[in-house]
Amino acid sequence: AKPHLTMAPKRQRQAAPKKASPAQAAPAPDIRELLKRCSRSSLESLLVSKFDGGFLSVEEVEAQLVPTAPPSRAMLSGTERVGTGAFDELDCDVFTAIVTELD
Repeated sequence: AKPHLTMAPKRQRQAAPKKASPAQAAPAPDIRELLKRCSRSSLESLLVSKFDGGFLSVEEVEAQLVPTAPPSRAMLSGTERVGTGAFDELDCDVFTAIVTELD
């Protein structure tokens, strides 16, 4: 007689933990906050790579240019500051002392 083989009872399969749905996932970091933490050179490299990859157009870059300032009227002639705005009222020695303290 052949030995009678019996199969072990089926194991109850443990349900895999459910993946978090996008609504439950951690929120994506704010891109503005991330960009603030990047160096200027890394931001420039990032923009160039996006432009080279076709993800950024010349027009989009031109739209973000800082307007050029009109030429300064300061120091048109002589040694005194004239036409410098609110700083005109400061004595030259005081103004020089303030400027030399700026980093």
